Amino acid sequence: MKNLQKLIISVVSTWSVMSLMLSCSEKPRDENFQGTITYVQTLELPKAFLDMGVTKEQFAARMSASPTWADTIKTSYKQGNYFSLLLNKSKACKIYKADANKIYTLNEGKDSELCTVQDAIDLDLSGAPDKPVISQLDSTATIKGMLCKIVRMQWKLGKVDYYYSEGQLAVNPELFSKHTADGLADFIRMSKSLPVQIVKNAMGLDLIQTLMASQQEEINSDLFSIPTLVSDSTLNVMKLPGVEIMRVKKE
Repeated sequence: MKNLQKLIISVVSTWSVMSLMLSCSEKPRDENFQGTITYVQTLELPKAFLDMGVTKEQFAARMSASPTWADTIKTSYKQGNYFSLLLNKSKACKIYKADANKIYTLNEGKDSELCTVQDAIDLDLSGAPDKPVISQLDSTATIKGMLCKIVRMQWKLGKVDYYYSEGQLAVNPELFSKHTADGLADFIRMSKSLPVQIVKNAMGLDLIQTLMASQQEEINSDLFSIPTLVSDSTLNVMKLPGVEIMRVKKE
């Protein structure tokens, strides 16, 4: 049972670091959202896990103790770039640079000298493109008083449901056209907006990220600055496709 819980925590922790932290705005569609969005993150366990004695309360307690988990995430957007901060003890942040089409994950504390650099492209374990099956669902949902449509991205091993409300969080699809990770580029191409809610499912477990607050504001471009990074082959003995762990160069 402990091994199962550790496996689930590992999956969710990966989601927490890699996920896009998105939300909603009141601006019309002809403007690109620029500002800071607060996202609340929750979990739903499948019935199979509950039947095995893993209760939601037990799992929530374990997740709260994990340094990679955060109940709340803040993300700032500007011209296709984003900066996501986990509001927890680790203060891990994820920076997406649209010009490089890469996601940089940085940490505080003992891991502050390392940076994980990921191509913002969906790849399978062999390194080949892993394009999802895309569908616009017939069903709708009301979230925070907004009527939302749903776009589903389905892979062999998981799926992502994006909920969006027409006329909210308008963005130019060209800004994210290269960001195929998690099917984001295809979703924004269809919706021309950012999601109000994201539901990621793997192993029957749902990771749910839902709009809590949104504020339009001018974002300083310095927020997306990346420190000087140095390659180190010893950090990548078991290299994953499109991912490299690098060292932060000390000044």
